[in-house]
Amino acid sequence: MKVTIHDVAKKAGVSVATVSRVVNGNYPVNIKTKEKVQAVIDELQFVPNVQAQEIKLGASKTIGVIVPSIDNMFFSEVVNGVERALNEKNYSLLLTFSKNQKDMELACVRNLIARNVAGIIIADPVTENMDQENFKSIVGNVPLIFINGDPSHSDFSFVLSDEVKGTREALDFLWEIGHKDILFVRGNDSYSYDIKQEIFIEFCAQHSLDATNRIVTSGDGNSAQVIENTARLLYDVLSKQRYDAIFCCNDLMAMGCMSACKKLQIQIPQDLALIGFDNTLLSKYCSPMLTTVDQHMHLLGYNAGGLVLENIETGQRGKRIVLNTSLIVRESAAKS
Repeated sequence: MKVTIHDVAKKAGVSVATVSRVVNGNYPVNIKTKEKVQAVIDELQFVPNVQAQEIKLGASKTIGVIVPSIDNMFFSEVVNGVERALNEKNYSLLLTFSKNQKDMELACVRNLIARNVAGIIIADPVTENMDQENFKSIVGNVPLIFINGDPSHSDFSFVLSDEVKGTREALDFLWEIGHKDILFVRGNDSYSYDIKQEIFIEFCAQHSLDATNRIVTSGDGNSAQVIENTARLLYDVLSKQRYDAIFCCNDLMAMGCMSACKKLQIQIPQDLALIGFDNTLLSKYCSPMLTTVDQHMHLLGYNAGGLVLENIETGQRGKRIVLNTSLIVRESAAKS
């Protein structure tokens, strides 16, 4: 049978309130009494009922986190960072997946609110939901933090990587090492892809290039199929026209590019330079190793976790945290 707080109190010879104080650490308890209670907790392997504690305190200690998927290792690293921040304050995490779909993302938010979470973090929100202000009518007073996404929506708080700087740095690097004919690969329905595309169009205008036929879309950029979809897309594109370099909006797309190039016997980086975005573990273990833009994924999650707790404590909204990006130069695109 499950051990209860009453069992611990009876065996330790103290009140239920004393055991509660030891478990929660919210009131001082005599050292010897505390040690005796803790010894009984360990002996009986007592696990506190968190839901009961939350009901008694009238406050949840759970944060909901919504990501498109964990097929993209970017999001698993982000979640690790969130969990680290929450653990430091004894909060737990409830993870759900939106599959990058508008309605499913909203359903995830509703389900989390129904579970009485203290706050919600959404990574890479669906652009349409943000543009239509769909979150405002759902979340009420629950703090909502976005990781990346369009920061012009002032009612919510954001943790952002400087994707503008990262994209410019990557494209400028390709130009500096002699690559003038560059293809841009993106996915669907993401502000992150939109902002990178804006920078690419600016880059093309700056260098008197026509961006119109240099932008291709590989579908859902965070799905399990993105590598295969990108490989198929770029096999068709590169069969008809060759480019000096390719910039991909995430590392998964870059993996698909490598697959297509292998089938077409295009050598990377000798025939074509390749840059990804995110700096996931994949980028270090593929061959050739991938040049990519590091978004410092763990720090994005860690800061988002800290910010949602700050929002809970202060009630303040609308804060922006912008993290720097770094170009990681490896084998797929390097100065000769």
